[in-house]
Parts: sequence; C-alpha cells; structure tokens
Amino acid sequence: MKKYLLSIATLFLLSPVLIGQMTEMDVAKIQSVTSALISEDGSYVVYTLSVPSDPLKENKPAKTKLYIYDMETGDTRPLVTQGSVSRVALRPGHNSITFLNRRDGDKHTSLYELSLSGGEAQNIYSFKNSISSYDWNHDGTSLLFSSRESKKSESNLPFQPRLYEENLAYTRAYISAPGKDTTTVACDFNGHVVSIKWSPDGNHVAGFIAKSPLVDDFYMTRKLQVVDAGTGSLVNTVSVEGKKGDFAWSPDSKNISFIAGANINDPIAGRLFVVAADKEEAVNIRPEFKGQFHSIDWVDNTT
Repeated sequence: MKKYLLSIATLFLLSPVLIGQMTEMDVAKIQSVTSALISEDGSYVVYTLSVPSDPLKENKPAKTKLYIYDMETGDTRPLVTQGSVSRVALRPGHNSITFLNRRDGDKHTSLYELSLSGGEAQNIYSFKNSISSYDWNHDGTSLLFSSRESKKSESNLPFQPRLYEENLAYTRAYISAPGKDTTTVACDFNGHVVSIKWSPDGNHVAGFIAKSPLVDDFYMTRKLQVVDAGTGSLVNTVSVEGKKGDFAWSPDSKNISFIAGANINDPIAGRLFVVAADKEEAVNIRPEFKGQFHSIDWVDNTT
C-alpha cells in the first residue's frame, strides 16, 4: 500500500504544472535558427529564424525571418521580417546578401538583395515563374537559377481535379546577369532539374537531372550532367546509375566528386565517385569502404 501511495505522490510532484515542464503551447511557440552564414570578412553572421504562427489566431505555416548578428558588438538586428525568406546567400564581391521572397505586389517569388551595411532590400531579379533555387558564380555577376514551368491543364471540366503524379511541371535551369541588359540563357539539361551548381571558374554548370518530376525518377534516374555556361548547351552526361547524394566541383573546375549508389540495385547513395568534367565514366574511389559517405568537399585540386 505504501508503494502505491509513494508512486501517486511521485507522479503528482512531477506534473508539468509543478516543475515547469514544456506544455503543448510551449512547443507551438518554439522559434529556431534554420540557417546561418558568416560574412566574407568574418564580422557578421546572417541567420534565418523560423517563427511559428500563433495556433490560437491562425492556421498558417511558420514564417522565416532574416537577422544579422554583429560579431564585435554582440548586437542583433532584424533585416527582413516581411513575408518569408528562403535560400539566403552571400553575393560574392558585393558585400551583400541575397534571398528569395515574395512580397506584396510580386507575381512570383523573386530574388532580393540587401547590403550588409544597411538599407532596404531591393528586388534585383524576377522571372516569368517563381524562382526555386539559385547559385552565384565566383564574382557574383552571373546568376544560375531554377524555376518550375507553368502547369498546362488539359481538363475541360469547370473544376481542376488534383491527380496524383499527373500533369507535373518540370523544373528548368537558366543563367542571367541581374542589372545588365543581357538575354537569359536556358540550360539544355535533359530532364527535370533537381540541383545545380556553378563551376569555380564560371565556365560550366553541373546538375543532378532526373528523367521526370515523378518521385521514383527523383530517386532512381538522376544523372550528373554538365552544360556550357556561355551557350547553355549540354556537353556531358555521366553514366553512373542509381541513387544520388551530393556533388562538388574541384577548385580547378576539372573534376566533379559525387555520392551515389554502387549500382542501380544499391538501396543507399553512399559510395564516393570522381569524374572528369568532360568524361562520362566515373571512378568509385573507395569501393572497399565499409561505411557510408554522407557529404563531400574538396581540400585542393587532388584531394
């Protein structure tokens, strides 16, 4: 009997109300840092903060706001609190940050720029459709970005049914120069763009390209392709099949390393491959490794 009384007393003393444990409402109010970037001179840290909506007022997703932290003074100040920002990046050679946002009056998600010295964010590039992702070249003058094509409905019904994995829009890649009167170049990748990156010298663009936007193709048919940045023409497709992970250019832009499955039947993308940017055949450089490679980067041109 004493044992039961002791158990009841323990449960009572450990109740959240008495010891200040988290409640469901506390969880709904948690804010979290989702990304952080250090400025080129190391004096600032730019970070995004995910701020959830008040569940008692509205049923909406969390908003992502942009802040800057001064390493010398320890002060933090908000940069962007309107809308929700994404894909924050430092623009090389411009002492500024860029991000995607859709503000009042914008038809689509556009690219904004904000000087680290202060001021108001400016819309520096808009496309006919929303920009999904982007990457700056080495000096910040040319922009590589991806955008999903507009959906073309073939239904004559007065309503538009949502059909699972039908009428999916492809994502394409483009190159432009914000602020300059130049033509936007379409990258001639053969398929649905999943991820894209500039070569360090700015002469080529590599990307993982799936056969289609279907989920199965995303996992199983992605191939590493390379296009000429000047013309957008496809110049190489690497022959390795199977699941893919990350990829990275060597500093001299001559080679590309990537993570993939050992073959089409490998359930995990965990092998490390290296391929010359102009060759189709890649080499599995550590086939005997018993573990799984998760991420990659280059130390120099050979390592």
